[in-house]
Amino acid sequence: MLDRSMRNRERALFEVVKDKLERAYSTPMVHSKIAVLGASSSQYDFDFGVKLNGGRFALFEIISPAPPSVAFAHTKFSDVQRAQPDWPREAVVEDLSAWPSESLALISQVTSHVRSASADWKDLPLMAA
Repeated sequence: MLDRSMRNRERALFEVVKDKLERAYSTPMVHSKIAVLGASSSQYDFDFGVKLNGGRFALFEIISPAPPSVAFAHTKFSDVQRAQPDWPREAVVEDLSAWPSESLALISQVTSHVRSASADWKDLPLMAA
């Protein structure tokens, strides 16, 4: 029962993020489940990629405060940052207040922004410029 509830929350969060991105950008610019190569030649899947000018993508990954999620997100963002330093990298969290400051500091080292899914994302269109 708990697994089903968690999957439903994850799906709902995914839909919230998708809706925010599609409202900020035209739907064809928003891609879900995008694969990106890091500097190590490892391939990483991101929840969303938004096609920007100049062949760039803004990458969005929904992460939880659980240590394995933080560790893998840090690895993935770090490797892609070295391969594509000018691509925005956005961590999306369900509840920013539930995050330990140490985990936020770690993720902030390798992302452009840590966003709460419940906040307004009015600055998104500025990334496309």
